[in-house]
Amino acid sequence: MSAWPKPATAALLLLLPGHGISQKKIDKLEKKVQQLERKYQDQKKPVDRAKAFAKLLPRAIEEATIEIQRGAVDRGVERIEKLRAEAHKVHDALVVAVENPVRHSNGFVQLQVALRESVRDLRDTLDIVPYQRRNAVAAARADFQQINNELLQELFPPPPPPKPRKKKHAMTGGSP
Repeated sequence: MSAWPKPATAALLLLLPGHGISQKKIDKLEKKVQQLERKYQDQKKPVDRAKAFAKLLPRAIEEATIEIQRGAVDRGVERIEKLRAEAHKVHDALVVAVENPVRHSNGFVQLQVALRESVRDLRDTLDIVPYQRRNAVAAARADFQQINNELLQELFPPPPPPKPRKKKHAMTGGSP
């Protein structure tokens, strides 16, 4: 028998409390997330809130994933569900505030990028969530993907249909 653990065993060891991620790194992440949350809450304008939320979202997803890894599944899943609700509010406020996202894309682009990254991160998080709680994370991932798709449509709308051309009538030599 080999002294090295099998890949599945090694992966499980990383998920156990005290393995893989140092407490110092976790504390640093928590401090950063708290700082970003305060900055997000301080913003009044929808564009500024969207930009602040775009910075907060990936870090908050990472923090929730670590909580799940460390055994606080309910707290981590609850955190993801709150982020899901907040993403809807931020997007809705942004759509109301900005009339033409194609010309004024500030906030839209940042939110779209953050959501795209979060969809990918939640796909990885789904692998570590216990089966009974996967529906909540999968629903959050689906909502993030839906908002991401809507943002893409708002930023890059389909071109308008071409206008029909008027046909030029050929004049004949005789009267009709």
